[in-house]
Amino acid sequence: MVKIYQVGDYAMLNVTWLKQTGEESTVTGTPTITIKKYDHVGNTWSTEVSAQNMTNESGSTWYYEWDTSGETADYDYKVIYNAVVDALNVEATEDLRIVTTTASNTDIQTLRDGNTRFDFTIAAAAVAARNVSIGMVDTMSILSKLDADSDWSSPQTSQTLYFWYNSAGKCVARKESN
Repeated sequence: MVKIYQVGDYAMLNVTWLKQTGEESTVTGTPTITIKKYDHVGNTWSTEVSAQNMTNESGSTWYYEWDTSGETADYDYKVIYNAVVDALNVEATEDLRIVTTTASNTDIQTLRDGNTRFDFTIAAAAVAARNVSIGMVDTMSILSKLDADSDWSSPQTSQTLYFWYNSAGKCVARKESN
């Protein structure tokens, strides 16, 4: 799965090295992180955008906070984690994309799966109590209809969920009350 960030975000990139049993591995030294940008013209991964040491969060979990403000929107990036884990040189990778803006009122706001419909409301104004910024998903309505119903004018059930965000702009809760 590709992680998506906006230009100007601080991307919190982290990795935890585990044994096959699920136990934490022993990391020797300081793991490094290398970030590369995809060159669409040359069809190759570019030279390094950033190569840094990571910071230990706890145990075998390490992180790096990357300021994306100097990067190019609508490009793909590859994150490469390197470490000595249980006396072996190990590399892990993940992909991310940096985009220019969040959703707007012109983006797709309805999804349908059979007799269930999901309607999304994009915030046109900030909602401070839930940390909703303009352009973020504010609410989601879930509607269901019978097979015999030809349209959605009289749904059998409907539920509205309000989205709550933390200070980093990540959705942390969906609740039925505002």
